[in-house]
This record gives sequence, C-alpha cells and structure tokens, in this order.
Amino acid sequence: MPGVLIDVIPDAAPGGGNALISPIDGSILTLDALGNPRVDGNGTRTIGAAQLTLAPMAAVGSESASGATVQWTRPRDPSIDKPITGYGVIVEPTDGSTPAIRIDISGPDTASTVLTGLMPGTEYRVTVVGVNVDGDGPPSNIVVFTTSSQPSAAPPTPVPAMPITLLFLTSCLLLLAGQRKIALSSRGRV
Repeated sequence: MPGVLIDVIPDAAPGGGNALISPIDGSILTLDALGNPRVDGNGTRTIGAAQLTLAPMAAVGSESASGATVQWTRPRDPSIDKPITGYGVIVEPTDGSTPAIRIDISGPDTASTVLTGLMPGTEYRVTVVGVNVDGDGPPSNIVVFTTSSQPSAAPPTPVPAMPITLLFLTSCLLLLAGQRKIALSSRGRV
C-alpha cells in the first residue's frame, strides 16, 4: 500500500540484503498490517520501513437480513494542508450479482454507517477510503460478511394479564350493575 514513508531501506526487495523479516516466524514480510502489498509508490520495490497508515481499518457488525453496521478507524491525514474531509464506503456482493454501491460520508470524525437495503443470505465485501480535496486515499482492508437468510422476526409484544382479583371485582361490578338495572326497570324506572 503506498503511504508516507518514515524511512527507506536500500535493497529491501525479497531476496535483497535488507528484506524486512517477521520476528514471529522469520518469513519475509510482503504485506502490511492491512494485508496490502508492501510496495512503494511506483509499485516496484518492497518497502523495508514502517509506513504511517493512510488507509482506515474497517470492521462490520450487527448483520441482519437487509443490512449491517460498518465501522472504521480514522487514518492519518495525507498532509496538514489536505486533511481528510470524509469517507467513501464501497459495498458489493461477492458474486457480482449487482454493481458496487458507494456511500459518501461527510466529516473526518464520522467512523461508522449503517448499510440498509441489502439482500438476505448474500455475501458482501466492504472497503472504506478516506477522502480529501485530492480525492480517495488508499483503501482499507476488505471485510466480507453475509446477511442473515431470514429477517429476524420481532418477538411478540406481551399483553399484560389482568390480575385475577381485578378480573373478579370487574365481573362482580358488572353483575351488580346489571341486577340494579333490572330491579329499577321492574319498578318502572330506568
């Protein structure tokens, strides 16, 4: 992923004398923390130095049959005079059944959005880009999620039960009122 270089190490390509080695397993690192290739801006050399991330880190949660929530981290501004002004969230089904859609989010500190109108039981991929006056920055990691196959049914709303004592008293009052009306009507009064 192209980014702002902190340092450049000569001969850092795999097989070169200064390749970046993983301290965990001793392998040559070819991907950055986002899973993007560790290449410089012209795409020809593995970078042997740390990069400041200009890409957001994305995550998806709260999947339903027709939507999900996308969250991301705020990446670094590309430069002081060209700060991030918003984000682009790109959503597409992994099977290509419909075209990708882009949701533009304004504001550099907005870090989530709710996706709606998705198809049930469908696998989607989402990426997020930071946007400034020059356009889109590098893409985030790709997040894949699947909407649930059935809309979640709302649980039935419980109807409060009438306490038996109140039910008994109400029945008695109705019965007494009916008897009183009968008694009054037999005397000729209603």
